[in-house]
Amino acid sequence: IVHRLRERGVVPEPPPKKVAGALTGKVFCFTGELTGLTRADARQAVEALGATWVDGVNKKVNVVVAGEAAGSKLVKARKMGIEVIDEEEFVRRIGRG
Repeated sequence: IVHRLRERGVVPEPPPKKVAGALTGKVFCFTGELTGLTRADARQAVEALGATWVDGVNKKVNVVVAGEAAGSKLVKARKMGIEVIDEEEFVRRIGRG
């Protein structure tokens, strides 16, 4: 199969290396509207610093970043005792503020 794929121009790439950084091992979730950066920029920033992100609040989440008009994810995070920070604190933690 690999041989046939290579014949058709497919070039296998190694999986991306895990990045060690200031947020290594942390799992972030974003809720509400971020005003100073896009959601995509926020997700790229945590990945660049060794963290991951998820769309929903669950027991694996370490930090919820709550923007303006945060809703049910914020409520769930507080009930679960997950750390909640605002966008300003998030920007500080990723080294942009």
